[in-house]
Amino acid sequence: MTEPIRTCIGCRKKATKWELVRIVRNDTGRVSVDESRKNPGRGAYVCLNPQCIELALTSKKLNKVLKTNLEPKEIESLKQVLINLLQSLESSDEGR
Repeated sequence: MTEPIRTCIGCRKKATKWELVRIVRNDTGRVSVDESRKNPGRGAYVCLNPQCIELALTSKKLNKVLKTNLEPKEIESLKQVLINLLQSLESSDEGR
């Protein structure tokens, strides 16, 4: 069976859904990072690197894909969660 392929909303690179991080808007309208990649709701995927995070969250791409209108502070909060996730993954890779 083939892996599901998704597209990063920042760089438009195609990758398996396990190589990308999912951002989800649930049925109440709350937007969050979905580390499990299984939460219900409308999703968008982004590569876990600083350039893609910046591209995806500084433009209107995320709002368009999730069909929502996030406030700048909400976008900044998502960006911080993604950067923290990236840093934790990098530090765990260094320990190997």
